[in-house]
This record gives sequence, C-alpha cells and structure tokens, in this order.
Amino acid sequence: MTGVTSEGQIGLAGRLRSFLTASSLPYLISAMLTLVAARLLPYFYRGDFTFKGQPVPIVIVFVGFPITVLLWLRYRGSRTTSRPLTYFYGVVAVAWVIHIALMVVHKDAFGYNALLFVPYLILIWLKTPPSTDAWRALIVFAWLMAAAFAYAWIGEVARFQAPFPVPPDLHPWESQNYWLPMDGFMGMEGRWPGPFSHNTRAGLAAAFVIVIAASRWTRSSTPLILIGAFSLSLIWVRASLLAVLAGLFILMIFSQRGLLAKVPRWARWATAAVLFVLAVVFMFFSGFGLTGRDSVWPGFLELWRSSPISGVGRTGIMSDANPYAIYEDALNIFVDELARFGALGLVTFMGVLVLGLAISLRAASAQFAAPAAVLATYLVASQADIHNDWIHPSFHTLIFILAVTAAGAW
Repeated sequence: MTGVTSEGQIGLAGRLRSFLTASSLPYLISAMLTLVAARLLPYFYRGDFTFKGQPVPIVIVFVGFPITVLLWLRYRGSRTTSRPLTYFYGVVAVAWVIHIALMVVHKDAFGYNALLFVPYLILIWLKTPPSTDAWRALIVFAWLMAAAFAYAWIGEVARFQAPFPVPPDLHPWESQNYWLPMDGFMGMEGRWPGPFSHNTRAGLAAAFVIVIAASRWTRSSTPLILIGAFSLSLIWVRASLLAVLAGLFILMIFSQRGLLAKVPRWARWATAAVLFVLAVVFMFFSGFGLTGRDSVWPGFLELWRSSPISGVGRTGIMSDANPYAIYEDALNIFVDELARFGALGLVTFMGVLVLGLAISLRAASAQFAAPAAVLATYLVASQADIHNDWIHPSFHTLIFILAVTAAGAW
C-alpha cells in the first residue's frame, strides 16, 4: 500500500509540474485572482488596513505579482509571432507611458501599483498565452464574479454579510427615475451594488459574466448566465443591459451555426444595428433619460477646451472651479479622456481600442467571435461610466488584453 501511495503521489506531483510547465493558465489565473481580489476585498473586509501607508487593494497587487512571476517562470512559453498582437502590446505600453507622463505634468497622484501595469504586460508579451488559455482565464473570471455575486446576495439576504452603505435619500430618487423590477425583493431596496461600491461597476461585471458564458456554450454556461442575469436584474444599470445586447449581437452577427449561418452577414449587421438603436432610444430617452449626463458631458468638454492638447488632469477635474467635480469623472470614457489627458491622451487611447477591435473582428471573421463580444460589452458599458483608468492594473484591463490575446493567437 505504501508503494502504491508513493507512486500515486509522485504521479500527481509529476502531472502538476508538467501542467505548470506546459500551460500559461496558472500564471494567468494568478494575475486574475490578484486583480479581482484587489477590487472585491473592500466588500469583504471593511476595516481600515494599510501597510506602509498603502491601502489594501494596492498591497494585494504587490503581494500577488511575485506569485504570478514565479508561475510565469515555470511556464515554458514563447513570445507571440503575430505582428498585430505585438503591435497591440506596444501601443498599450506607449499609451501607459504617455498617460503617466501627463499625470506627472498635471501633478496628479497615482497609486504605486501603477508601476506594475507594464510588467504585467511584459509577462504576457514574452510568454504569450495560446488562445485556449487566454479564453479559459476569462472563464475563470466569470466564475469568480458569479461566486462573488451569489455570496453577496445570499449573505446580505441572510444578514451575515453587510451591504455597502448607501445614502438614505438614494432609494426614493432611484424609484422615481428607474424601473426597478426587483425592488423590495427579499428586503433589498433600490439598485443593488453587489460586492462593488457602485451599481455601474457591478453591472459591467454581471454583463461580462453573461457574455463570456454565452460566447462559447458549454455545460457551465447555463448557471453562469442565470447568476449573471439575476444579478443584473437586481443591479439594473441601463448601460450594462445595452452592453449585454451589444455582446450578444456580435455573437449573432458572426455565428456560423444553425439558421443564422444561412442569413447574409450584412442583413445581420443591419438587424443588430436597428435593434440596438431602438434599445438605446427606449432605455436612455425615456423617463429621466441620461440621468444628468447630458449636462455633465458638456461641462467636461468645456474643461477640455481650456487645455485641448494635454487636458487638465485629475487636479483640474477636482478643482473648486469645476462645478462637476462631485462626479470625479466625465461618466463617458471618451469625454473623460479628452478632459483628463487632452487630444494627446485620446489619440493614444484610441490606438489601443482600434487595434484591439481590429484584431478581435478579424478573429470573429475566422469563426471566433467571443473576444469581439467581450470588447463590445466593455466599450458600450463605458459610454455611461468609467470603469478603469488604463494606468493601474485592474481586472478590466486584463480582460481587455486577454480577449485581444485570444483573438490574435487564434
């Protein structure tokens, strides 16, 4: 019995070593876990913990990065041979450098974890994951988010997990300006922020879960979609609902299965465009409309006009002279780029988006539409809020980069 057990243990250890050597998934999962934990830990731990003056999320990133590097060193991968993918990584790095330089010019503060953005990118570039590993890492993210949403809802209903505190006058305002299908369900009032500090961030996470699960159908797709859809019905962010539609429309347009494969692609593009425009009109131009964004966006464009090349930075946005400083950002990814970093920042940022979309759409034409669906989800949701700054490493940027990697490697 001792010999059999020993041989079994040796066999298991050998398979583990082989897996760490042959697969990029361990280091990708480590990076994903690190960045997800950095974002979600404030929900699970409400204490005021700092290490050498740095808050918990930054500490988590610095603790998790060496683990990711160790797993990366074990993996015998190689650099991508895809020129478009190499160009994409280069443009992302250039955009980061320019944005950091502009922040220094504006005398804006940034967290030390921003220094790890390019090192994470270099890890992916030097040992580029194959398409299957990059996509599996996104599936791991979907499961992490689904588990977090499920825990948060059960915990708050059962009262062993405290929800994020919200202003007392928020519920009457939301009831007046939103259709809340789950209002009052199991004691919850208003829009649910889930394990995030804000509804829009929770909404995009739920949208990612649904689109990733629907992109490549497996047995796990059904529970993921159910959890994502239920969470989104509690969160009820219109931009996130539109983001889900955008992702699903991309899958519909490039589908090569069933009856859809017989419909000309131009007809699918036209149908998706008409349906999406109708959804936008219905959601954003009824009731309270853009929820005040129609005044915020022009205000931030005025800030941009005061410094069109380099923008005004966070320092200018948060100045006493800006009546919209209470929002902290422009509630639109492109307007915010203009106001914060000017034309210089927007051009470099657009380089990242355009090249990433081009690579993803090329893969979609080659019957792999999942990355393009993920990018469409991110971009549509970002028209109504800012989810990440592309300066600090976050799971949003990692999702974007891995989606493009999966497409480019395809």
